Amino acid sequence: WNTAAALKDSIYLLDNETLELLIVPTQNILVLPPHRTTVHTTKKLRAHIDSLDLGPNLKIAGGWHGDLMFYDQRGMYQVCFSSDTKIELNAPSTDLSDDLEVTAVVPWVGERGSACGLFAGTSSGVVFSLGWKVSTRCWKSETEAESDSKISAMVFMPCGTLLFCQGNQLKMREGKPGDDLVFFSGDVPRLSPAVSTMRRLVLEGGEGADIELFVKTDEDAGGVQEDSEGICEKPRECIDSRSVHGMKLMLSSCDFFRSAFKGPFTESKKTTFPIPDTTFEALRCVILFLHTDMVELEESCALDVAALARFLGLSWLQRQAERYATQRISVTTCASLLLSAEQQSLTELRKQCIIFAAKNTKEVHKAPEFRNLSKETMFEIFQAQAL
Repeated sequence: WNTAAALKDSIYLLDNETLELLIVPTQNILVLPPHRTTVHTTKKLRAHIDSLDLGPNLKIAGGWHGDLMFYDQRGMYQVCFSSDTKIELNAPSTDLSDDLEVTAVVPWVGERGSACGLFAGTSSGVVFSLGWKVSTRCWKSETEAESDSKISAMVFMPCGTLLFCQGNQLKMREGKPGDDLVFFSGDVPRLSPAVSTMRRLVLEGGEGADIELFVKTDEDAGGVQEDSEGICEKPRECIDSRSVHGMKLMLSSCDFFRSAFKGPFTESKKTTFPIPDTTFEALRCVILFLHTDMVELEESCALDVAALARFLGLSWLQRQAERYATQRISVTTCASLLLSAEQQSLTELRKQCIIFAAKNTKEVHKAPEFRNLSKETMFEIFQAQAL
């Protein structure tokens, strides 16, 4: 398959060589073998007009209401007929110039679904708005170098801002889809020099860094050494690859570190500092936050960030990490998230998982982690079902 799209309750996969569209219900994708059932449907794509050739460049752009959108270098195609075995497409709604190669698209829908279409980016740096009847050139790159002109990806943010990549730059257009499509802003503002400098200090160390932080594991217990002044040194096996750096002044905005660095404790003289019961990814996120006020969360470490933030007394960061995890609750992740929330005392995440589990018990209870939940949590789930 060369393109894929999600529409309503199915995933659509397009094979350009055979012009066949494989339709896979989402429930079959989420259920792992050996329970997967085979109820896939294949539909043949053909043009409604016999003289129209659907070539190898045809791609799926996404969907609007119940219809898929297709496109190639000639424009956007609308589904005019669909049956159990085939889909027929109208002639392209717009006639793009032959020298324009479409390299990225994103669907847009006007307010209240009154209109729809595509934004299309080309290899020469042109952005078009493709509607059912007209194409509008919205923006033209001023970059002459071909390697820097290509628009390689486009996406709409929830706020309506259009982002697109051109070369090594990220550009944006503010406003809602369907608004005036002519005016684009310039490049997305880059990180301020101060933030960039702090990120580099945390990740690489160097001038200004006066403390190195690492994750303390059980294996480290016998490897801590002291120099001639009795100051603890980091275990040799952890140097460089699993550490971040910082400034004690910046870290002291956190009560935990301020007490450690400015009190009568030996930590005030240390050049290295172990953090227990966490992961390196979580430690990196927290230390970056304390130096830049920016939260850089990833799905794989959000719970560890929340737990470490709770340990350090960073309640705002803990709430942000829990909210990030809450947005990713699903029938496949609910039980594991709920078990982790139990173990790490993440009250808000636990509450939201219980609400979700009560509404989706039939699916959630299949996860192996569900059996490990406490009796108290089980009772709260059943109690929430009765509400």
